[in-house]
Formats: sequence, structure tokens, C-alpha cells
Amino acid sequence: MKKRISFVEPIALHLPKSKLIIGLLMVLGLSFSLYSFAYIVREAFRYVSLSYDYDLWLLSDEEVKFYNLVTAFIAVIISQSFCFAFWFNRPRRFRERRHFYFVSIVNDQMALNSCFLSWFSKLALVYAITLGVAPMFYVFSLYPDYRFVFVLHILFLKFSYYCSSHLKLIVILFLQSWTTIRRVFKRESLKWMLVSAVAVCVIAFGMSKINLIDYKELNEIALRKNVAHNYKLELPESDVFDAGTRVMLTKNVYLAMPKDQEGTEPYLIVDGVEVEMSALPALLEDWQSGFYDLDKQLLACRVCVDKSVKMKYVMRLKQQMARANVYRIYYAVVPRNPEYDVRYYNWLSFNTRIPSCYKDPELYREFCDRTSEFPNRIELSCKSSEILEINGESYDFKNAKNVLKKLIQNDLDYVIRLNVGYSMRYSDYFNVLLLSRKAVDEVKTDCAAEYFGKPIEEISEDELHEMSRLVPFRFAEYYEGFLQ
Repeated sequence: MKKRISFVEPIALHLPKSKLIIGLLMVLGLSFSLYSFAYIVREAFRYVSLSYDYDLWLLSDEEVKFYNLVTAFIAVIISQSFCFAFWFNRPRRFRERRHFYFVSIVNDQMALNSCFLSWFSKLALVYAITLGVAPMFYVFSLYPDYRFVFVLHILFLKFSYYCSSHLKLIVILFLQSWTTIRRVFKRESLKWMLVSAVAVCVIAFGMSKINLIDYKELNEIALRKNVAHNYKLELPESDVFDAGTRVMLTKNVYLAMPKDQEGTEPYLIVDGVEVEMSALPALLEDWQSGFYDLDKQLLACRVCVDKSVKMKYVMRLKQQMARANVYRIYYAVVPRNPEYDVRYYNWLSFNTRIPSCYKDPELYREFCDRTSEFPNRIELSCKSSEILEINGESYDFKNAKNVLKKLIQNDLDYVIRLNVGYSMRYSDYFNVLLLSRKAVDEVKTDCAAEYFGKPIEEISEDELHEMSRLVPFRFAEYYEGFLQ
């Protein structure tokens, strides 16, 4: 059998020295330009994510290094692709029969760049908008769980069938830029590809160390009015809460402790500014003046109080709110065993009302007299964080709910009166309030089964109102400070 002899001439790349140098300079300049643009856009989206309560999309040092490295790799590989197009883009020489290979390389590079930049810009925009809306950046992050998606998607289109879906971005983009060159120049291109991989890694790692903007200083500027960042603010945990409060009709009021000082008075913060307790009514009245009369009835204060604050400060706060005719109070809470960062749950609260009598000692004295006339008066006094005294007998909190439930069921014409001491902590107060609410809810559930013959979850809205009228939540606070 005769051996076939190929007379196909090998393809040679004759690259002038000047064009080689210009291409290398193009890689460096374009890489830095793309990296700078992506860096500034990322920081701009972070700053735009600033929420109404001065919360910001924060990135840790490790996350910044990760995003910088990914951005640098993409910028260098895209710039290298443009460089390839520049090197292989030349006019056809006289009687050159295989010029179409160079045209194919140029077309593949331009198609790769346009398709990838179009796809990546759309993906980055959706990602930035989604995470730029507070508090979604506490729910999802590409770091650390999905970091390998970026690292390997820019080496493996040919081998992506065999790779995990998490191992695809930087490796794929790099290998795809060499696909046509490898097909044309065969083995000769392997050493070029090796040199290119080393150069890309060196440039990308070096450029990722450059922080064009001091992101830590940007964080400090944006978080100057963030209470959780500047003060000690640990909210109570609750498994009973209300959601969907009207943000535009709600004013955030904070009682937070200083971070580095123990045993001092809490700070009252409104709109990111420390204010005196006596100035709160004027601030709330000024806030109410911007609403219609119908909306004023729905205005509320979302009160964020650190668990260690003494109740005398909380009661003074509620008194000042009553003097400004703001009676809806939403206690900020976080769920037990939260799935995400506790700052994500800024829409959860425990809603209740302040009696209008809090603003005047005489009215409050009459209120106390009326509550003492109920036939089923349940007196509570918190002795410690574990012991609750009910009608003079001490119980631990685990059993106190069942005791309260039985006492309420004995006579539905009841009232729960909590003796609020000056030194009582807010966390203990809230635990008593939560325990009382849960006991009343269980009584409602039993009554719904008795009166309507079905679970409370299945009764109609009218039946639910009837049940609330039959078993209302009557919780009164006895505080001697209001009588002085």
C-alpha cells in the first residue's frame, strides 16, 4: 500500500516586533481599564444599596479579594483575546491560499468577546440589582459557596460535559480563546498557550491587589448613621411576630447601649442622630405633620431596644410617644435560630399599642384603678430572667405559660397586670409580654374549636374578629414612675 504524502504547507505566523510590542501594551492597558471599570461599578452598586435604615452591602476582606481576582482574570483574558484579534488581523498576501485561517481566528475572538461580555454584563447587572436591594445581600452571596463557578468557567468549554456545574467560568473563557488557534497551529501553539496561562495568572494576581477605592473608608462613611454598626443593639428573640409593616408610615426609634461601656445610660437615636428623651415628642410631631389626617391614625414607631436596657428608659420612651399621640408601637425582634444574618429581619416586629393615659399621671392612675376592677385579675412580677411570680406564687418560665392559660380559661373577663420595676431589663419584660401573648393565643385556639368546631386556621375573617372580641389580649403595665 502506498503511503500518502501531504504537500500542505505549514502555516507560519510572521509577526513584526512592533506589532508584538503594541499587542502586549494593549493587553496591559485594556486589562487595567476593564478592571477599573468593573471595580468602580461594583462599588457604585454597593453604595446605592444603602437602605432607609442606613444598612449597606458589606464585603469582607476575603470577598473583596475574591471579586477582585475574578474581575482581574476576566479583564486580562478579554484583553488577550483582543490582542489575538489584533495580531492575526492582516491583509491577504499575494497568492496566499490559507488566509481564511487568520480570518477565522479573528472572527472567533470577536464573537467570543461580544457574546461573553453581553452575557456577563446582564448576569452581573441582575446580581448587582438583586443584592443591591437591602436586605437581600444577607441572603445570598457567591462567596464562599460558589467561588469555584467563577474560577473554572473562564478554562473548559470542550470538557464542560465532564465537569461539575460549579467548575466552569475562568477556565472555559481562557480555553475558548485558544480554540481556533489550537486547531490551526496544532502542537506549536501548546508552548504559546503555556506562556499565555502563566502571563495571565501573573498579571491577574498582581492587578487584583490594586484597590482603586478605599472600600473600608467608603463603608465607614455610609455607616456613620447605622445604629447596629456604631452601638450595641441586640434585639430580643421571638417566635411570635408580625410582618409586612408599612415602612412609609413607620418611624424607627432606637434605644441602644454604647459598645465599650457597661452600666451607662442608653442612647436614644432617631434618624441616625442622638437626641434627648424630652425632644422626642417634637420630632414625632414634626414627622406627623407631613401626613394626611387619615394616615396619621396608622402611624407607628418601630422601637429597636437593646436587651440589656433598663425598663425605666423604655417606659419613658413610651410616655414621650404617647405625648406625641403616637400609640402604635412595633417592638423589633429577630426569630429564634435565624437562618440568615439577624440584620436581614428588619421587617419583623411584635405589634401592640400604648394606652393614651401614659401621657398624664392622673389618667394613668384612673387606668390602674379600672384594671383593678376586673374579676379575673392576674398579677405578674418578674423576679429574674428565669422566675416569674403569678398571683404571688413563683414559677419558672417554662411552666408559667400553662399556668397563665389555665387562669385565663377560668374567667375570660381577665386582665394581665405586669409590675414593671425600675431595674427590670427589657429582655425580661419582652419575655413576659411574649409569654402572655402565647398563652392568650392558645386560649383562642381552644375556644375556636369549641365555638366553631374547627381549627383557628380555618375560621373566616368575621369569625376571627368574633374570637378576638371574645378573648381579647388584655395586658396592662403597672409602673410607679408614671404616678410621680
